[in-house]
Amino acid sequence: MSACACASQIVKEKELPRRIQSRGEKFAIGDSVVVYPQREIGIVYARSNDKGEIGVQVKGEKKLVNHKRIQLKVPADKLYPENYDFSIIFDSVANRKARHLMGKRHVKGNMAITEGDGK
Repeated sequence: MSACACASQIVKEKELPRRIQSRGEKFAIGDSVVVYPQREIGIVYARSNDKGEIGVQVKGEKKLVNHKRIQLKVPADKLYPENYDFSIIFDSVANRKARHLMGKRHVKGNMAITEGDGK
């Protein structure tokens, strides 16, 4: 009988990560947000990850903040025109220059450093 009990087990899928992901999806890159409890105004630079954390740049510093601590102030479509290059806001001058040079020609030793999630 134990063989029959094993065959009829019900395995539930984990739905929590999808639910967290959908909550954080309401924020787009470039949105102006208020970060609580400090009530600082920042701009979203990265979409939510699997933990529900959203990348927000506050006073020139990039932070990962839980989506529950963020409130939308002004959406990006009202702040910026279509096809706006957000690298102007989020990248350093050195990275923008290096990327521009790499687009033109090969320069030995030239590197543009980008932030990634390591995957």
